[in-house]
Amino acid sequence: MTWAALGLAAAVGALAQGTDELWNMTTRMEMDGMQMPAMNQQVCQKKGQQGTAAPAPDPNCQSSDVRTVGNKTTWKMTCTGEEAMSGTGEITRTRDSMSGRMQLRGKDGEAMNVVYSGKLAGTCNAQTHRDPQMAAMQRQAANMQAKGDAQIAQMCRESIDKFSTTVFEMQNSPCAARKGDYCAHVKKTA
Repeated sequence: MTWAALGLAAAVGALAQGTDELWNMTTRMEMDGMQMPAMNQQVCQKKGQQGTAAPAPDPNCQSSDVRTVGNKTTWKMTCTGEEAMSGTGEITRTRDSMSGRMQLRGKDGEAMNVVYSGKLAGTCNAQTHRDPQMAAMQRQAANMQAKGDAQIAQMCRESIDKFSTTVFEMQNSPCAARKGDYCAHVKKTA
C-alpha cells in the first residue's frame, strides 16, 4: 500500500494554493434562435494562457489558426465525427474579465453560437482544480503517504532494536538510509 501511495503522492508536493487564475465563467449556447440556460462554473486556467482559444466543446474538435492581437484572441474550430461542424471564435480579455463568442455551423447547415463571459475570482492550482475528485484523491494519497512513512520509520526502529541486519543491507530498502543508526546501535551494545 505504501508504494502505491508513493506514486499518487508524487504530485502532492505541487498542491500548494497555486498562482494560476480562478475564473467565474458563464457560458450560454444559442441554437435555432433559442437560448439555452446559461451554465456557470469555475475554471482554473494556467497563468499566462491569455493567448489561447476557448476550450473545445467536444474531444473531436480541434482549434487552429489561433492569433492574439492585443487582448483579443481569435481562432478557427473544426469538429469531426457524428457532430461534424466548423466555425470561428474570439475572446477579449482584460486583467480581470473576459468575454467572447464562438460560432459553429454543422454539415447540415445548423448554426450554434456559444457566448462566454468571465470574471477573475482569485488564484488556484491548475493541476488540482480541474477535478474535485482528483483533489480528494491527492489528499487521500498524502494521508496514505504519511501513514506509510510512519510505518516504515517504526519498522526501521524495531529492526535496529532487534539487530535485523538484512533490512539495512537489502538494495533499495526503505531503511537503507538508517544503516548508520543501526551500526551505531550495534557498536554501542557490543
